[in-house]
Amino acid sequence: MKTPKEAKAMGLRRISREERPQVPKGMTLKDCWVEISLSLDAEVLQFFESDSEKINAILRKEMEKRKLSNELLEDKEFVNRLREKLAA
Repeated sequence: MKTPKEAKAMGLRRISREERPQVPKGMTLKDCWVEISLSLDAEVLQFFESDSEKINAILRKEMEKRKLSNELLEDKEFVNRLREKLAA
């Protein structure tokens, strides 16, 4: 999405930073977008300028990967099975 109008057409809703923890009824955080200021080095900015959706997709992928890593590390059965495999 490149504009607020496109975001709205996708069913997304802008929420303020203060409002962020209280997601509107019937929506999830994934359905909302927040406008922020972000400092990037020029080369990174140039890479993402052509397709602003790339940055959200890459950040989402990293977020999901970290969530999965944390979930696996908290799963005692998984950790024990991994420990057994590594010991073999």
